[in-house]
Amino acid sequence: MNLEECRQTIDQIDEQMLKLFTKRMETVIEVAKYKQEHNLPVLHPKREEEIIRRQTEKSPETLKPYVTELYQTLMKVSRDYQNALIK
Repeated sequence: MNLEECRQTIDQIDEQMLKLFTKRMETVIEVAKYKQEHNLPVLHPKREEEIIRRQTEKSPETLKPYVTELYQTLMKVSRDYQNALIK
């Protein structure tokens, strides 16, 4: 594969990731509603740790630190969105 082909593949993957991210964040809206209705805190550290651990364990060894960083960032973005929705 040449550089242009690699970039096209990455662009296609990014489109798929955006669709999945959008679907995830739509679900976060429902989570925020539930938490607000039941007076639950946005942050649930054990749940976040479990998700990060599970995904990191599934990843190739060379990607583990990057998968950890990706999911830590995803958790932060999800929390920030929930906090914005609950205000």
